[in-house]
Amino acid sequence: HILPGSVIHIRESFGGFSINDRSRITQFDRDAFNFEMGILGLKIGHLLHLYEEVDFGVKYYTELEIKCRAPIVGRFITWIACRFFATEPMMRAWMVHNVEEVGESEKFIPQLYSDAMSGA
Repeated sequence: HILPGSVIHIRESFGGFSINDRSRITQFDRDAFNFEMGILGLKIGHLLHLYEEVDFGVKYYTELEIKCRAPIVGRFITWIACRFFATEPMMRAWMVHNVEEVGESEKFIPQLYSDAMSGA
């Protein structure tokens, strides 16, 4: 089970980039699936997936922030993260990937939900 505080391993490829990282879950419920990214025990950013039920579907919002708020070293760590890990080309590729991934979700999530509700 995934719960706030759980650490997940994300291994993903998109647009010529690869992710192989561990992230700490901060929220996993009917409203959101959020996690934090870090380096050397310091939080350097978060990824928020927020959703809410609306007429005829679900409204989905994603926010990625790369910003270390640690005193003294935060700005430097943010610069390192953006320069070497979360570069602008990578972030552009990730945005395209995220749109594609969310677009495909509508093809299988209703069936997963139906199966879960029926006990299948």
